[in-house]
Amino acid sequence: MLHETTTGGKLDERTAHRRLLYIVGTTIAALTVLAIAAMWLTVDLGSRAVPGVPSGTWASPPLFGFPHWGRLFEVASVAMFVITATLVVTSCIEKREVTVGAMFFVSGLGLYSLDPFGNWAPYAVYDPQMLHWPVSWPWASIAPNIEPVVGLVGYFGFYLGIPLTAIWLLRERIMPRVGSESFIRRRPLLSLTLVTIGVGFVLDALVEVFMIRTGMLMYLQVVPFGSVWVGTRYQFPLLWQSVATTIPFVFAALLWWRDDEGVTTAVRLSRRLPVLRRWGRTGTFVLIYGALTTGYVLFMTPYAIIHKTGLATGTAQPFLYCDSAVPGPNGLMRLNGQPGPYLSGWWPGPYHTEPTRNSPPPADECPRGQT
Repeated sequence: MLHETTTGGKLDERTAHRRLLYIVGTTIAALTVLAIAAMWLTVDLGSRAVPGVPSGTWASPPLFGFPHWGRLFEVASVAMFVITATLVVTSCIEKREVTVGAMFFVSGLGLYSLDPFGNWAPYAVYDPQMLHWPVSWPWASIAPNIEPVVGLVGYFGFYLGIPLTAIWLLRERIMPRVGSESFIRRRPLLSLTLVTIGVGFVLDALVEVFMIRTGMLMYLQVVPFGSVWVGTRYQFPLLWQSVATTIPFVFAALLWWRDDEGVTTAVRLSRRLPVLRRWGRTGTFVLIYGALTTGYVLFMTPYAIIHKTGLATGTAQPFLYCDSAVPGPNGLMRLNGQPGPYLSGWWPGPYHTEPTRNSPPPADECPRGQT
């Protein structure tokens, strides 16, 4: 009996050491990748900078006079990434398999590859002082002014954190309070869809309004209908953004929902589809990544239509970032009185010929002349 206990203790000790080595090795590998990536990060605007204007100059004072909101957001995103990555790796080690959570984590990170398009379509412009990839990179140059690197470590938190919040709310707070024959119990996936839309709308609006008010983000042009604070630098396409962005939230929530046996929808679907069933867990990952990507593309589609039809006629003025050329892919910022210089960017047009403002724009305090 003593021999068995000793052997078991040695095995437990070896398992613990192995887990520690995996975690340390994974951390070193992740830090190495981040260190290599950091070699390319910059706050330099390159060809998109305004000559003679000091870097970080704004057209109006920052919220509470604090100019480092973007840096705080980056630090918080990195901390969240490190904590989540550690939990994911530890879970995989303990279960000796690639967990569904790990698949969602990687898929959420993978959505960042579409972020330049996700910024171009809704005219989303970021503070140039946020760390970003060189604007000379073809992929990064798709974004209106910069492609912030914070999305690389923060995308999963946004596109997975909100769906998980909706799942928790439905399963832990709503379901225990309803009867077994209620609509919510009989139609859990439909109920989850409705809860996710509601939760996603509210949380997305809160996050984005915070980013806009702190100067991290501007929506340069919006459709006046369904938008708030139109014509100011705080304008936000509330109806369009906070509704459309729930599409990938719903996809993620439905796939991560577990049935009474604890099996996720993603696993059940991958087992039913012959093509994916042959691939085992790889098939499940392909399904998750493909579904999240499809949801993201569906989210961008109405924005792309609005962008290329010229319906976004509300302009954010004054343009906040004095050191950055003003993105003007259709000439509307110039027509509405925003001083340049201007940047056409990726896939410009259609061009406007008449201004859409009915009153003079707010004063532009940037130290630059109109060009």
